[in-house]
Amino acid sequence: MRARHLRWRLVTRKPVVLQAFQTTEILNVETVGQNKIARPGDWIVKGVTGDIFPCRPEIFKKMYKLEGETVQIVFRCPNCKNKWTSDEHGPFTDMDMSKQLCTICQTEVIGEQT
Repeated sequence: MRARHLRWRLVTRKPVVLQAFQTTEILNVETVGQNKIARPGDWIVKGVTGDIFPCRPEIFKKMYKLEGETVQIVFRCPNCKNKWTSDEHGPFTDMDMSKQLCTICQTEVIGEQT
């Protein structure tokens, strides 16, 4: 990259509302192209394209503002009739908060926002 040919411009990030939750345990987060470890206190953020990534608390505080409303997603397994919500710590195995695997029968379940 040759700096003399570049003209840097000031830009502002568009205001976009994302989903995030703060983890209380160590999690292996499957990001685009690699796996990352999230530690207790880290935030797991769902980006504008649906990608999931961990964010350290100090970076989260600089980059994001918490909105007043908490989104809860309800999951209902059509096979075994198991039901859980996104604010419970199970029984899900996938980090995507709109699609989970039921840990009872391993059926992929699509969540509904309440």
